[in-house]
Amino acid sequence: MKSIFDEEFCSDEFRHIVQDDNSEEKKEYGNILNQYKDLNSEQLQDELYKKASELKQNGNLTDEQLEGLNSTLAPFLNDEQKKLLENLVNRLK
Repeated sequence: MKSIFDEEFCSDEFRHIVQDDNSEEKKEYGNILNQYKDLNSEQLQDELYKKASELKQNGNLTDEQLEGLNSTLAPFLNDEQKKLLENLVNRLK
């Protein structure tokens, strides 16, 4: 089984950061990513949209936070992933 940090899943920059960092933050990210590792792209997008929609409806996610998420994650994503994230953010606004 491929690792969640393989090229298929994340950019070289992100993979380098998480491989070099032994912090609690890395462990937390790894735990979150492992929860979703068996989902295909469509299933993952649906799950992310569902979770974000719930947060937005409850007032726990703002448009500004969505933009911040997009800005924070974009450097770690390949072009295709950036487009998917941007589409998700736009759908949630």
